[in-house]
Amino acid sequence: MTMNSESSIGDADDDKRTIGPSASNKDVLELLVQQGHYKTALGAFQAAAMLALRKGMDVSTAPPSAGTMWNRGSVSSQVLEFLTWYLPTRVPARALEQLGNLGTAYIAEKVKTGGYSVTEIFELSRMDFD
Repeated sequence: MTMNSESSIGDADDDKRTIGPSASNKDVLELLVQQGHYKTALGAFQAAAMLALRKGMDVSTAPPSAGTMWNRGSVSSQVLEFLTWYLPTRVPARALEQLGNLGTAYIAEKVKTGGYSVTEIFELSRMDFD
């Protein structure tokens, strides 16, 4: 997976300090929170980034951010550490923004077609805990 940045060189100070969803993705994130799938839009965005990774989506097609919504410090440090290790990258916040926007756009497309469930979008198997 290739990032839209100098992901293997540079300094962590080169990473973004704030990130945000694309304009069209904001509504989908809010919908996911309103429907009770996530507690926060940031949580939904982080999950969408992991979906993009899982599906091997091409980050060069990610919609651009429409500004800032979250500070890098509000993002789960575990998510940033995972991206740093997995990709690998020295700019995990930038990677999260690209992946989050790509994954959210994928979810948005599923929402537009209707009849979706988060379980189906993430291709999760049903688990019974009885």
